[in-house]
Amino acid sequence: MDVVTDGEQRRDNYASFVGGLLDNCQLILLTDLLPLVDDPEQFQKEMQSLFAVHELQFARTLTDKPIKVRCPGPIC
Repeated sequence: MDVVTDGEQRRDNYASFVGGLLDNCQLILLTDLLPLVDDPEQFQKEMQSLFAVHELQFARTLTDKPIKVRCPGPIC
């Protein structure tokens, strides 16, 4: 195996995966929050980095090989 991924194995679904990482979370669209913050671009970068780092840290405990982190995308 050349690249290891945590994939979707520990998630029940995309929306609750994201919400489950945050305390006191109400699931709403990120696009609904952007108008409420001072720097929407920075806020979006910070939110995206939280999720990827969590899975990277877990996968890193399992291997020294390259790791691919899967990030949730839009839900239609």
